[in-house]
Amino acid sequence: MSFKKYYAGPAASPSIVVCISPLTSIMVDQRAKFSPRGLKTDFVGEVQTDDEAQQRILNGESQLVFISPENLIENTKYRRMLLRQVYKENLVALVVDEAHCIQTWGDDFRILFAEIGNLRSVLPQHVSVMALTATATRTTFDTIAEKLALQNPKMIVLSPERLNIFYRVDPPVTVSELATKKLLYFAANTKIALICI
Repeated sequence: MSFKKYYAGPAASPSIVVCISPLTSIMVDQRAKFSPRGLKTDFVGEVQTDDEAQQRILNGESQLVFISPENLIENTKYRRMLLRQVYKENLVALVVDEAHCIQTWGDDFRILFAEIGNLRSVLPQHVSVMALTATATRTTFDTIAEKLALQNPKMIVLSPERLNIFYRVDPPVTVSELATKKLLYFAANTKIALICI
């Protein structure tokens, strides 16, 4: 697979990337980010009611496909999708988002996370496999590499510092004030987790 084909841009590239994601909410959010940038993006999930989107995915018309491990491994129509000629020719990457789930969920909760590596047997040799996570320890990295059968994987580590995440402590307020002023402000202007003790 040529580097140029993959990076030529959405209009010129017939390339397909399949991203395995644990949550439909993540898939919906990512679709909302990438679609306006010109990428033909679709997802398979419980809230997907668009039959045309499912058909675009199966026909290889979507450049970026978000799907759960359960759908890709257990649903035969999506597993067979990887064997279609359009996927054999145009699939350039299989991405596992939130890859730490392979270790944290793969043993007993969502066991199909631990079986994602089995998909390698149906992928063409040229397809890159990428695992993304923000919470991997060295042990988790090793488990991910083993379960995905990664050969000489490269680990890219970025600083955990996130300027958009911060702690703030406000003086105590009355329940009424919290409910009417602060909560409405926070809900309208930030993405926060509000914990009341």
